[in-house]
Formats: sequence, structure tokens, C-alpha cells
Amino acid sequence: PPPPPGPKQKVMSTAIPFIEAPEMLAGEDLAGNNLFDPLNLATSKSRLDFYREAEIRHCRLAMLAAANWPLAELLNKPIASVLNLPALTDYTGGRAPSIPNGGLGQVSAVFWLAVIAIGILAEVGEINPLAPEQKLAGDLGFDPLGLWAKMDARGRREMQDKELANGRLAMVAITAFVIEEFASKSAVF
Repeated sequence: PPPPPGPKQKVMSTAIPFIEAPEMLAGEDLAGNNLFDPLNLATSKSRLDFYREAEIRHCRLAMLAAANWPLAELLNKPIASVLNLPALTDYTGGRAPSIPNGGLGQVSAVFWLAVIAIGILAEVGEINPLAPEQKLAGDLGFDPLGLWAKMDARGRREMQDKELANGRLAMVAITAFVIEEFASKSAVF
């Protein structure tokens, strides 16, 4: 008979090496998997897939926000003057319009309705997502330049890792922008 199995070896998180990796992540070969889930939120494969999809969406939004924040501060007045509109940064002391900085109330209600409508339309296709085996987290089937199709498996994995790393960094950056402007009451850029 085969020998009895030995004690299960602990797998440590690569993100924070003194924390034990959750069992759900330890056996998964996923892009950006640093074996980090200290609250053990991913209790099943379906929850893990849900959180991975949410993370990539938040990463993409944070990358857009981190790029837009300095542009809003630097280009709002010139663009507003060309369009003969009031500059939102005039209401915020030169800071990017945001919830803590104010200025969003000066934006037309039509704009906010359009933003909500676009968000709803973007989510409609995700109400009944494909089975996880058929779809990668964040795969919206949008590749107008055909870059993804030209990559081999290694290149695709590298691209996914980079997107997650940059998205995670952008989440930290946009949080820092908000805190800095709220605390200092002056523009970051």
C-alpha cells in the first residue's frame, strides 16, 4: 500500500510572505495571482471568478481615472474656453472636480444621465456571463488592433500580469490623488 499522505505543506503569499496563502488560491495558475486574500473572500471557484472580474474592471477604471486626474487639472480651463463654457476647476480652486473637491454639481444633468446609460449598456452583456472556462476575466471581446490574437500564450499571460500590476498601482495612485487634494486643498498637478 502507498504511504499515508504527509502533513499538508503551507504555501505562503508572495505579496506578503509572512501570511499563509488561502487554499483556494494556492493551486490556481492565474494572471496576477500573488496568493493574497487575507480575508478569505474567495471561498469557491465562482466567488474567485467574480472577484477577478471585479478586480480587472476596477483596475481599468483606476487607470483611466489616474490618467484623467492630471488632464482635468491641466486642460480644463483651456478646453472650456475654446468651447465657451465655464471651467469646472474655477469652482474647485484649480483641483480636479470630484466628490471631495466639489465641482461635479456644475456638470449638466444630461451628461450624468448619459454616463449612467452608458454604464448600464456596458453591464447588460455581463448579466449572464459565459462559463469561466469559456472566458477570461475582463475579456470583453474588444481587440480592434488584433494584438491579443497575434500573441502566444506566454505573451498573453505577460500582458495580463502587466495590466493587473498597472491597474493595482493606479488604484493606489488615484486614492493618493484624492487624499492629497482633500488634505492639502491644493491641486496635485
